[in-house]
Amino acid sequence: MKKQLVRLTALLVISVTTLAILGACEAEPTPTPTPLPTATPTATPIPEPTPEPAMPMLLMSDIMDMVSEEEQECVKAAVGEDVYNLMLQTPFTADMMTADAASSPVAACLSPESQAAIAQAVLATAGG
Repeated sequence: MKKQLVRLTALLVISVTTLAILGACEAEPTPTPTPLPTATPTATPIPEPTPEPAMPMLLMSDIMDMVSEEEQECVKAAVGEDVYNLMLQTPFTADMMTADAASSPVAACLSPESQAAIAQAVLATAGG
């Protein structure tokens, strides 16, 4: 009888263990919750500093538009056509109004009225 009791106990232990293993295999696993995405810090855009408005610029072509056709032809003849065409694209500034410029061949082509109009335009552009 003792042997039967040992067999029954062993059979019972094996059965319970088998049931426990089968139960564990058949149970649906609990899904792991997906973590919520964390907010990625975004850089706050720094606005570009507003540049100061550029001072209006006179080009030599603007200056030549103020003078007569005869004066334009005289300047073109004094400096040559290639230099004249290049000169038309050059900014004209108050720095160009020097004593040396006043005695240049270009200045000799301009009437006193044209020279005064040019000086006035340059000063107005410079804010003076």
